[in-house]
Amino acid sequence: MAELMYCGVKAVIRRKDGRILFVKQKTPSFPKLDWYLSLPGGRLDTNEDPYKGLEREVLEELKLAVKIGRPLGMYYFMRDDGKQTTLTVFECHCDNAEELNLEDNTDTTEVFKGFEWLTAKEALQKNYPVAHPSFNEFLKTI
Repeated sequence: MAELMYCGVKAVIRRKDGRILFVKQKTPSFPKLDWYLSLPGGRLDTNEDPYKGLEREVLEELKLAVKIGRPLGMYYFMRDDGKQTTLTVFECHCDNAEELNLEDNTDTTEVFKGFEWLTAKEALQKNYPVAHPSFNEFLKTI
């Protein structure tokens, strides 16, 4: 049976000054967008533990090891192929996040186009493209 919905996990990683690590990513799910604002993380594999999946995704994408904290909320989007992706967002801690260097990224899908440290309010004010308005609604809660 074909999958109609995907589950994913995302990380809110904060610096000491309270700014959050946002990624600018490109994906075939949204071919009309050059990039959109997101959080580190991604889709879970079938039967994958969400905590292990989030650790794996952030390590693969950004070479950062995270300690996962409490869940902060959820948001979702509909892909261009009609499949829904529902994402659970967790507060995460990372000792070396401020040393992040995008040039070290080995992601062969060329998903990441950059990153920015912003407060949630700054991210909303910049009005960057997002996968779905529910992401902005989520940002208003953190």
